Amino acid sequence: MTSTYRELYEPQDPSILMSQQTHRSELIYSGKIDEDETLRVNQLTDNIFWTFRIDDPTRVRLHPRVLDILYDMGFYHVARFGAMIIDCHLITALVERWRLETHTFHFPIGEATVTLQDVAIIWGLHIDGEPLTIDEHHYTAEEWSWYCTEMLGFTPLDTDFKSKTRIKLSAISSHLLDIVISYDTDQETVDQYA
Repeated sequence: MTSTYRELYEPQDPSILMSQQTHRSELIYSGKIDEDETLRVNQLTDNIFWTFRIDDPTRVRLHPRVLDILYDMGFYHVARFGAMIIDCHLITALVERWRLETHTFHFPIGEATVTLQDVAIIWGLHIDGEPLTIDEHHYTAEEWSWYCTEMLGFTPLDTDFKSKTRIKLSAISSHLLDIVISYDTDQETVDQYA
């Protein structure tokens, strides 16, 4: 017996799935879109940022003083990952199986979700302690300039902004590429670099 797409992937009890009529999977079930149609993913990250790597000899090597700070802050493992290749087919499959009502993925074997512990283990991040948050969406260009001057040691130019409230990551990366960290570099500069 051959199973249809609907039989394989439709939830067994759709009564709790209030948005099924507008879900991507419903469009596939009804034939309104081809099941092989892949979502296109916009990669918003600036790959210049990933010029700085810990273990890649083709990238800018981070000085041990910077690595010590990254390790103390709990971001050492993130720096090891670098730029990621986005698998649009995988993302499409996950979108088709994500249920907003339950915040879970519905797979043929059952439901699954990503937990904070999963993220902590994959990225090597600490999840205990006080949270660090920043509300960057409300910063003006002047506030970003002050923040960059105080925290990163450089003042961005007007051309370094994507809009009045968004700074280009390439501006920060370019600034960091101009800095050479050594054992003689003052601690404030090393802190700003990290």
